[in-house]
Amino acid sequence: MAAILCVFCLFLALTSAAAWSAPWFCHGHECPPYELIGEYETFEERYYNASRWIMTGIESTASSVVYDGFMKLYGYTDGENERSQKIPMTLPVIVATSQSDKENDRLSISFYVPPNLDLPAPTNADVESLDRPEGRVFVRAFGGIASESDWLENVSELREYLLKEGKEFDAKNYVAAGYDPPWKLFFRHNEVWIPAV
Repeated sequence: MAAILCVFCLFLALTSAAAWSAPWFCHGHECPPYELIGEYETFEERYYNASRWIMTGIESTASSVVYDGFMKLYGYTDGENERSQKIPMTLPVIVATSQSDKENDRLSISFYVPPNLDLPAPTNADVESLDRPEGRVFVRAFGGIASESDWLENVSELREYLLKEGKEFDAKNYVAAGYDPPWKLFFRHNEVWIPAV
């Protein structure tokens, strides 16, 4: 009986993995798979599995600082690692903000790591691996070339919508997720994520 149960669990795992079809805004790149839990007029609720990312800390969300952080991660994927291995680009690129009453905001920029990738160690001490836990996330999408004020405005609007819907959420953390290169001018896709509690 235990063997049959194990085979059934394996079948379910393979079926759900095969059922994942990356949305259009992943543009053919690997993206962290998610399950859509709910669609609302102005936001979605998703469930993400635990995932691994490469990240570097940044001092602010000013575009020049974010760009410098991006270039550190890009350098890592372009071969600045112990195996001089080139790593395919994934999406989204995320900037995560964590606020605490006891300390200043902690900021980081990260690239998603596909689960089957044997990640080489970075040669830059500012680049490290990060495990993000599984969990529910509220997501608001918007278009255009996003400025810092656009990200903050969409986070604020998402929080307002969540309060109206009676959703419980983490008011101190959010993620800005970008899916397009800076030179793409039209049909851009941006998201802000707020963790559910």
